[in-house]
Amino acid sequence: MNMEEHLQKSLLLLNIEQNETNTLYFSIQNITIIQNRLRNNAKRYTGYNISNQSCSDILVCMQYFYVNYPQLTITNNVQNNVQQLDELVIKDLTVQIVTGIKQHLAYIKSIKNLPEPLEYGKSSNIKGQNSLEFQSTSLQSQSTNNVTDTNVDRYNEYQKMRLK
Repeated sequence: MNMEEHLQKSLLLLNIEQNETNTLYFSIQNITIIQNRLRNNAKRYTGYNISNQSCSDILVCMQYFYVNYPQLTITNNVQNNVQQLDELVIKDLTVQIVTGIKQHLAYIKSIKNLPEPLEYGKSSNIKGQNSLEFQSTSLQSQSTNNVTDTNVDRYNEYQKMRLK
């Protein structure tokens, strides 16, 4: 995109009229300054060189600060206003970039190491340790025997009655 397209896109999106501040702020030259400062900051804070960042991402951040800091858009000191807005954008984007680099490095480090396998699961079964289970089984067999004995007794009584 050329300078006019960046400016027109931002003005349309923000629903504002063109003035000296936003013309300078949304210019290609200013975006280039921001790009260079971001690359320098990434090198300074992480030691890694980065490529240019997405212009649309930078524009979104620029639009955010332009809208949320109106005191920097209405005064007559245009150069100072643009520099202050640039500092806010650079500070915010530098934090995001440095965080992204650190996360990427941590990811690279984690995929180089093989994951440690989990230990085999330990049985949580308590069978054989539960004395009530054993007792209830023996009680059940006793009661089954009692039922059988009772049935045999009844059968014997029936036989005796028949024979009489």
